[in-house]
Amino acid sequence: MMTENKAIGGYQGTINFNEQRLFKLQCFIKASDIQHSAQCEYEKRLFLALSTGNADIILYYKKDISSTPIIKRIPWFKGTNKQITAFCFDPYGSWLLATTTDSCLYIIPVLKLVDEKCTLSEQWRTDDITTITYVGSQSSHSKPTALIWWQDTKTSTNMGIVGTEYGEVILINLENGQQVGTAHVNGHIISLHICKEKSNDSISLLITSKAKQQWRLLLEHRAYSYTRQFENGEMFTQSPTNEMIYENTKSFASTRSRLQGLKQLSVEKLAILRQKLVETKNQNLGENTRYHDTGTNKTSNLAILNIDSCSEDYIGTVNPEPMSKDTFLTPQYDKKGQQIYTCYHLESSHVTVHGSDFDADPLSIHKVPESSENILLTHRLFFVTDATQYTLYVISDQMSEVNPNRDYKFNPGCIIDQFSFENSKEIIHAVYRFIDFANTTSEKLSHDLESSYTLSSKMKDIKIETPYIETCIIVTNYAVYGVVLRKPLLSVFMELVLRRNELDKAGKLALIFGMNSQQLFEYVGDILLTNKEFPRAVASYKLSKCGLLKSILKFASAGHTSELLSSLTHCLISPAISELSAATRIHLSNLCILAFIEMTLRAAPHQSKAIYKDFLYFLSTNSFYDELLAINIAGQTCLWEVLHHLATQRCLYGQMLDVLMKTVHLFDASKSIPCMYGLLICLSEPNLMQAMLINPNLARKHISFIGSSISELQIFVLQRLITLYDPTNPIIRPRLVKCKARHRTTSYSSQSSQCDSIDLAENNTEADTLVEEIVETFLLILLTLIHKKVLLNQTCTLGYNIQLVGTRKQEHINRVSSVDFKRRSLSAGFSHVALIRNGDVYTWGSSIQGCLGTGSSVLRYGLPNKINFFRNMEMEVFSVSCGHCHTLAVTNNGIYVWGSSKFGQLGLGKVLQCSSPELITSLAQEMIIDAVAGQYHSMALTADGRVFTWGWGVHGQLGHGNTDKRNTPTLVTSLLGIFIKHISAGHAHSLALSDEGIVYAFGCNVFGQLGINNNIKSSIPTKVLLTEKISLITTGYFHNLALSTTNKLYIWGASPKVLKLQAQALKKTRILEQQEANEKQANNLEKNIEKEGNDTAINKNIQETAKESNKQILSTKIITSSLQLRKKQFEGTSTRNINVGLLEESQAHLKPSLVDTSSVKGRIIQITTGCHHNALLTKDGSLYTWGCNIDGQIGNGTKYEVSIPTPLSYNPASIFAQVDSVVDDKNGNVTNQKEENGKPYTENSDNKEKVNTTIKSVGIYCGYDYTVAMQPGGTILAWGNNNRAQLGRISVKDTRDTDEKIVLLKSSNIILDVPNIPAPIISYQSYDIPSLAGFISPLSVIEKSPAELTLHYVLEHFNGLYDSTKIMEKCIELENYQACSNVAALQHNFSDAFSYQLKALSAINFQLSMRPITLGSSNEATTFDKENGSDISSLTEKLQSINCNLKRNTELFNKQVEKNLIESVEDYAAKNKMKIPSSKSLNSLQTLEDGLYAFDCQGGSEELCKEPKCEDIPLDITENVLDSDVITPDPEQWIEHAIFENNLSVEYGKDDVQDISSKSLGVTTNNDNKVTMNEERIEVNHKKSKSAKEMRHYHKNNLVNEAIKVLKFYLHEVENETDVVKCNILQNALEFWIQHDLSIQSLENIFFEHIHTIFYPLGLLLFCQETIEMYSDENKNDEKSKSMNMTDLFSSKFCLQICSMLLQHINEGQPTPEYIKLLSSLMADHYGVPLTGYPGSSRNNTSADMIEGIISTVSTENDTPRSFVHIKDSDAVCSFLAMEEDSMVFTCGHHYPLSLYQTNIIPAMETELLTSESLLLPCTAQFLGKTLSQTLNPDILCPLCIPKALRALVKKDNK
Repeated sequence: MMTENKAIGGYQGTINFNEQRLFKLQCFIKASDIQHSAQCEYEKRLFLALSTGNADIILYYKKDISSTPIIKRIPWFKGTNKQITAFCFDPYGSWLLATTTDSCLYIIPVLKLVDEKCTLSEQWRTDDITTITYVGSQSSHSKPTALIWWQDTKTSTNMGIVGTEYGEVILINLENGQQVGTAHVNGHIISLHICKEKSNDSISLLITSKAKQQWRLLLEHRAYSYTRQFENGEMFTQSPTNEMIYENTKSFASTRSRLQGLKQLSVEKLAILRQKLVETKNQNLGENTRYHDTGTNKTSNLAILNIDSCSEDYIGTVNPEPMSKDTFLTPQYDKKGQQIYTCYHLESSHVTVHGSDFDADPLSIHKVPESSENILLTHRLFFVTDATQYTLYVISDQMSEVNPNRDYKFNPGCIIDQFSFENSKEIIHAVYRFIDFANTTSEKLSHDLESSYTLSSKMKDIKIETPYIETCIIVTNYAVYGVVLRKPLLSVFMELVLRRNELDKAGKLALIFGMNSQQLFEYVGDILLTNKEFPRAVASYKLSKCGLLKSILKFASAGHTSELLSSLTHCLISPAISELSAATRIHLSNLCILAFIEMTLRAAPHQSKAIYKDFLYFLSTNSFYDELLAINIAGQTCLWEVLHHLATQRCLYGQMLDVLMKTVHLFDASKSIPCMYGLLICLSEPNLMQAMLINPNLARKHISFIGSSISELQIFVLQRLITLYDPTNPIIRPRLVKCKARHRTTSYSSQSSQCDSIDLAENNTEADTLVEEIVETFLLILLTLIHKKVLLNQTCTLGYNIQLVGTRKQEHINRVSSVDFKRRSLSAGFSHVALIRNGDVYTWGSSIQGCLGTGSSVLRYGLPNKINFFRNMEMEVFSVSCGHCHTLAVTNNGIYVWGSSKFGQLGLGKVLQCSSPELITSLAQEMIIDAVAGQYHSMALTADGRVFTWGWGVHGQLGHGNTDKRNTPTLVTSLLGIFIKHISAGHAHSLALSDEGIVYAFGCNVFGQLGINNNIKSSIPTKVLLTEKISLITTGYFHNLALSTTNKLYIWGASPKVLKLQAQALKKTRILEQQEANEKQANNLEKNIEKEGNDTAINKNIQETAKESNKQILSTKIITSSLQLRKKQFEGTSTRNINVGLLEESQAHLKPSLVDTSSVKGRIIQITTGCHHNALLTKDGSLYTWGCNIDGQIGNGTKYEVSIPTPLSYNPASIFAQVDSVVDDKNGNVTNQKEENGKPYTENSDNKEKVNTTIKSVGIYCGYDYTVAMQPGGTILAWGNNNRAQLGRISVKDTRDTDEKIVLLKSSNIILDVPNIPAPIISYQSYDIPSLAGFISPLSVIEKSPAELTLHYVLEHFNGLYDSTKIMEKCIELENYQACSNVAALQHNFSDAFSYQLKALSAINFQLSMRPITLGSSNEATTFDKENGSDISSLTEKLQSINCNLKRNTELFNKQVEKNLIESVEDYAAKNKMKIPSSKSLNSLQTLEDGLYAFDCQGGSEELCKEPKCEDIPLDITENVLDSDVITPDPEQWIEHAIFENNLSVEYGKDDVQDISSKSLGVTTNNDNKVTMNEERIEVNHKKSKSAKEMRHYHKNNLVNEAIKVLKFYLHEVENETDVVKCNILQNALEFWIQHDLSIQSLENIFFEHIHTIFYPLGLLLFCQETIEMYSDENKNDEKSKSMNMTDLFSSKFCLQICSMLLQHINEGQPTPEYIKLLSSLMADHYGVPLTGYPGSSRNNTSADMIEGIISTVSTENDTPRSFVHIKDSDAVCSFLAMEEDSMVFTCGHHYPLSLYQTNIIPAMETELLTSESLLLPCTAQFLGKTLSQTLNPDILCPLCIPKALRALVKKDNK
């Protein structure tokens, strides 16, 4: 049959896509002796007709893609005359036109035959064939050999065109059968084609002969129609001439010339194709029907007509125009169905493809195999048959295309497949275009690939619309074949990539068939990525060119985070990162953050540490990710360590605070926080304070959270919070100073303020409130911390120190009232600028690494923008300084920094960068007056002339004697003793100017920066070689300027660029000098040779060479003459002729030299340097610039260098020129539009004075390659380089720049004003602003670790800035009584303060007394405790019941003691006839007992028995008490202990009682229930008892000493307080001494020391205590019993001393209101109320009134005891005396008018006595008699009081 793999003609395709080949032949029809064929494609309908030698017509019809093909066989006429010689389809494929040997035409309704449902026109028969007979006009024996159907568009007539074997072309009207025209060519016509030329609206007939000769016949053109001329009666009379045709078709001649030129095209090997062919048009045939007549004679020996014998044309015919014989034109169709042409060049085997308009230049040129016969062009493929018609080649049009300028050989690699029929002896008759529309649908992978490579759920099936494949149908003499794909293209592509990994072949496959290879490779990458074949996936993504970012995102979406990170980290390091744009770097870095976070969250515990390490390293080294994104995601995912790292490394504390406050509410303070270590670390970060001050709302949330969870926080968190909320933190200092000043003004307006210069007009209530909350929170945290430390360490107690109370006086710090700050309101760095305007800082330019200070941002440039921080913090900014990527600002609170800190240049420690201002806390206590930024290091100057440096130090520029970098400011010790008044920092060196005018330099000296006449660096300050005193210095990069006191300007150092240019110039000069020396030497040599008589030829050569070049030729001739002479003379010349001046000039930068200031007028007041240019400012404001001007940094409108300081002039009309005034040149720089020949253009050269106006400025600063200046009105001018928006202007993006750079004004030669900067505001604020340094001492000075001392320091020095009530409550809650005392004392409540101090002492004493005392080793003590522990645990339950009995027995005992005391007092009262109250309770009898004691003391008894009567105490109890070792100084404790032991003896026996009792009191004893105590145990117990007594004695002495200190301190404090306060303090002291059984003698000694200030209140306590207790308002509601007599505690001598001082006080007439009031009250109680009323009543409220009442009462004559009216209310007495009606008055105090007494009072008494159940008549009489008989003068009760009194007696008796 056929062979597919055999190569024909030596061509073998090199692209073997598949072992089974890419295409295959699919047989459509099998038939024998196929002679003719025709094909029609209309829409998606395929129609094929065949005629065989068996007189059959075979039809092959396929209606659409999905339909089944229909094959029909139609029998044809028998006989040779009816043999079909040619046929064709109509344009729509409905009819088949056939011609036979007898020149008949037949119209066959073929569509009706294969599709009965179709509808055809009735022009011809639809049920049978229609026959049309015609006879050739020229030859009746001419056999038709070709046929075409043409529809005339002018007349809508269907025409049949027949070509014969003798070259006749006959046009027949198929509708009426008439012959309408003929034409003739010289040849055997084998094919006819209709060609439509769209450009000139013409239709022509392409005629092809058997000899491959071609002609064209014009059929239709606009107004001309071939058929119409015959219809007008000219059919056979006249034929159109060439002139007529030219008139009707003006462009046809050009077509002829074009066709004739094709031969020349082939001969000259296509060189002519580079030029356009003149006036050519292309033929565009819209005909969809085409045919290829393959009819040839069956016998090869058939004679061919000799057309050359015809000498003249036939009459009545039109002769077609012949075409070139060297080319063969074939109509083809493109993918849109438009007609195009292929032109095959026989000699070169090139195929040119021409469009529908047939342009001069072909669309493409292709190389095909030699001797090609038929060429079919489909979409992207050529199907070419060879000359033998046995082989068909499938050639790629893309791969076969060649360059027309070169002569290429045929590339066998373009053959993608081939088919050979040599073995089957089949001959290819025709090749037709065939579209396989099935290939246009979306295809899936084959099953075998799907099983190996499955896609993800979102990409399970690849659905991509592959392009339709145009192949061909091959018609041979035996069959019809279709060339189809073996597999779908997508499957083939995927197999090549996935299975075979042949990416190149897959790429070529996609190129051949027009597949979207990038999309396919991207899909392949997705599949490989899903199956975790990562290297191959990466390779596929690279081939897909989908972009790095997109491929990385695919890794992320697939969830392969580890591999994603590996790819990302590789892309984000050098050198790969340099190829990425800025936007891509940002995106990839952000994606890397997300990947790290995902891995961290998913990692196992053993892997998390390594991932964290890598993550933190990435965060530290990468500078492109979005900081806000990273910190927000870290907070949302609770990666607290990452969050803390970001905040601390990049100073993102504000962002961290925001994130924390958004997430912290999700955690329960009592449950989650103890285990959330990372969260606690973030919450307690000490550097959060500044962020809290800026964001008050967030600060209050933080304070609220801390307050609610403070009790749950661990100690380490509290310690960090102490640092965070430290009120002495210099960060809070500005707010604190303002707050204290405002508070002082409000509270102590009469006192002078320490901050008189601070403007207090503005009352910032919110800021003050926040400061107060911070101080208060600090105190709460510190109190909690102290308390928890005590609880943690049980051996530790609350430290007590009387000095903690302090003097409560504000500390006085010696501060300088005013500081001479260096003021610098403008500064320019490498590519950014900072400006101070109206108290705010404005920045613009490059924002890399946050050097603008406006917060975190991914933008690389910024317009002028204000930093709000300084105004919010109420600070004054004095100066700014810009470095390469960092900025410094000097304020009254210290130095604030922001920007990059890669080399530690911010001085913040290990911080990478900071995008907002941060305070250098290490310099906060230093009085900084200036700070300057070098490129990568910084310097600071103090008011006392000291210098601090930090940052990059590899060249020794820090001046510390080494090359180490410093992350924090470090003092330059080498400059100590030298008062430095000015500093300046360069790229790698530093300058310092002393007050003596000496300049010191240190650092790099490679470029002569140090000015010491060498290039050796120095890491310590070195004096610069200057002969004059210097007043100003400046540097910025590599050179320095210094101004002397005599107004001379010195310069030294040079930039590397300048030195390089100088070196090049020096080298050039040396070469020129060497050349001159060589010429002179050659001349001398020539003369010497002539004298020596050497050969003339040599002389001639020497003379010629001397006239020519000065280098190589001359030296060659010298060598030929005399080598030794050349060496000697060259040595002499090279040393003698060197210009020593040039060498010295090249070293001039190593030492200072004068600058030519001849053009400078006036005193220089400011100098500044850039990298290659300089500027200065004179006193009158004139501005001078000089130096390099490549970027326009000089500002003179040109780019020429200026060598000396030149005044800067400008045109007022263009000073504020906008962007339109400059244009970009070809290099991207900006030039002035009005600049001509490199010089500024001026409209009027005569008016030079107006144009050349000198710029007036008040400030000037040079950046790296730009300059900024400030005018007197505040306008900021800028000029020079603007590649980073340092001139304050940003434009649109330059699309040519892949890095999206801002390119507006890359360099500006003209001066521009900087926009968006407000005008200055006139302020009358004084420059005399004090520094806040040292205003508040840090807590580290007070105490290293915050504790009690810190607490009391803050309480005292921040008094008024916290809520004392809240702090007091917290102190009481935590039992910190000494803090309570301090708070009370600060509120001037000394009584409570002293009371809390005593409580603190008591608490400490109690803690010390409860400590166990152990002797011997720890092992013995441990064993001892274990033995006792078992006994105590066994008695736990019984002890609980014993405690209840103990309480009940104690109450009974107290009642018994009270009863005995009452009885003794009653007996004493009866003997002495004293009046006692009706209530016989212990409280009511206390005063009588005290009175007895006082009386006995006055009678001379020195000592009284202080112990209560205990006669009724059981004997066994006293014995047990005497046997106990426990000391019980308190009687009440002694009684309770006795009862406790008595109850235990009942339950357990005496032996157990003793042991249990000792255990309960803290004494360790040994109790063995099984074995009796041996002698060793007894000895140990004896030692323990002795040691306990000694320890208690020590504690007691210590307690006495501490109590004495406290008492002395408070007695000193209350010297100026009232006697009531003193009395309370004295009373509290006495109670404390008595309670703790302390020595009264020590107390008496203290009182004696202060007797002159306390005798008055002490007398009240000693002699009037009972009266005070009775009548003092403070004791009315006091439930405690005051049972002690003060006079019994002190010696008689001391009491007499007090009495003596009181009498002296009274005798001196000093006021004694307290004594008078007490005496008046006593007189009123014993002798009745005086007529003036009770003391303190409205009529008796002064001392004089009370004395008068006392005298009136004492002077009465009635001395006998009498009843009296007891009216307690003084106002009631007054109203009683004012009554007019007679009244009944009773001693109970009630009084009634007589009328009311008789009518109401008596009946009411009778009714109550009769109706009361308890008051029966016998009982009433009994109790009433008993009441009246108790005293000699019974009280007279009123009728209403009698029932009440009786009920009280009855109730008492019942008890």
